[in-house]
Amino acid sequence: MRVATYLCWVAVLLTACTTATSTSSSSSVSPAPTSASGAPSSTTTGTPVPSGEPEPLSVDVIAASNLVAGYGSLWVRSGSALAQISPQGTVVSKIRNVFSSKPGAVGPQNLAVGAGSIWTVQPRTVMRIDPSTARVVARVQVAQGCDQITAGKDEMFVGCRDSRLFRIDPETNRAFLVTTVGVSPIGIGYGDGAVWWINASEAGNVSKIDPSTGTVTTISAPYAKFVVPTNDHIWFVDTNGRAFSIDPTGGRASPPVRKARVAIGAASGHGTVLINDGDLVAFDAESGDVTKRAHVSGRQSYRFVAGIATLGSNIWLVDPDGRVVAVPR
Repeated sequence: MRVATYLCWVAVLLTACTTATSTSSSSSVSPAPTSASGAPSSTTTGTPVPSGEPEPLSVDVIAASNLVAGYGSLWVRSGSALAQISPQGTVVSKIRNVFSSKPGAVGPQNLAVGAGSIWTVQPRTVMRIDPSTARVVARVQVAQGCDQITAGKDEMFVGCRDSRLFRIDPETNRAFLVTTVGVSPIGIGYGDGAVWWINASEAGNVSKIDPSTGTVTTISAPYAKFVVPTNDHIWFVDTNGRAFSIDPTGGRASPPVRKARVAIGAASGHGTVLINDGDLVAFDAESGDVTKRAHVSGRQSYRFVAGIATLGSNIWLVDPDGRVVAVPR
């Protein structure tokens, strides 16, 4: 009788243990819910992950302003220094004392790319920088008050407040007078074999200069600040974000059309005119239609100098708060 009772108790305990083990095993290997495709279901518990767009790539640059792209890098003014930035957003080098130390002495066109070099402008001196070594390789003497520089076909052009236009020969690193325009420039650019000079006069207008002869042709046009040459048109953008174009062969200006809130930087790339108005505004160089708007830093004062350039798959803009921001093209 005792043996039978004992065997009964053993059977009860074995049953209980088997049940507990089965329950525990089932709980530990229970698969995650799946969707109809067999992938894990997105229904989870806890704090949800934000679904907004990722933060854009940006690089901190102290006192950033002018910006160009060339020879596989970005080149941005940082106070009196020039910073070189890789396409991945890394500061590669910094060349000191190549801009004026006075912030107000540096305008929107004190930095240019051309003739295998990077060029910056100081009072009376143009600095030539080798992009492969990030070293100053030449100092070209020019007149006092020259602060606008742009690249021609095989040479550099410098505009001065006393209305003189100089040509720099990259072979000799010497400056030669091209012509005296008679009016100071607000901005200069090179396109279709000519230097385009925005006149700083009450009448506004644009001067088209033949660099081989020094001949100056005045074209009636609205006020503008930036010259943006493209394949078939020379575009001009004013501080209020309005743009107009001049056909190099026809010599007439189109009516200005508002593209952005202001313009603190302008450039071209891949058939598009780019404006930095605190945010990115892009429009087609042929039709003039706005093709892209992207938030970067919001509304800014027209008094800022904040460049814009294309490098790789990104458009890069200077944020006046002290960074350079990439926006996918």
